[in-house]
Amino acid sequence: KLMIDIMQLPTSSAFEPWERNLLHAIPAFLLNYSRYREWFEMQSLHEMNPLTGEKHNTLAEADAAAMKAIPEADHSLDEAWVQAMHRRTLRLSMIIAGTNPDQSNPLFHKLDPILT
Repeated sequence: KLMIDIMQLPTSSAFEPWERNLLHAIPAFLLNYSRYREWFEMQSLHEMNPLTGEKHNTLAEADAAAMKAIPEADHSLDEAWVQAMHRRTLRLSMIIAGTNPDQSNPLFHKLDPILT
C-alpha cells in the first residue's frame, strides 16, 4: 500500500518525479529483501563457510569471521574471496533491482574483469 501511495504523490518543480521514485525504491527494496533474504543469506553462507574454514549459522557470524580471515589468510584464497564477494554483490543487486530490472540501472553496467 505504501508503494502505491508513494507513486500517487503529485510531483512539481519542488518535488520531482525522480525524487518520488527514490522514495518508492525504499519500500520496494524492503519487500524484495523480505522475500529473498533467506535465499541471499543461505547462498552467501554456502560460499563463505568453506573460505573461513568454519560452519556459521548466520551471515553476521560469517561476515565477522571473514573480517578476521581475510587479513590473516595467505593470498592463495584472494581469487576465491573476490569471486564469492562478487556473487554476493550480484545477488544483492538482483534484490535491489527487483523482478523487472531496468537495463539502464547502473547496478547492471558491465565492467571489465579485474582478474585475468
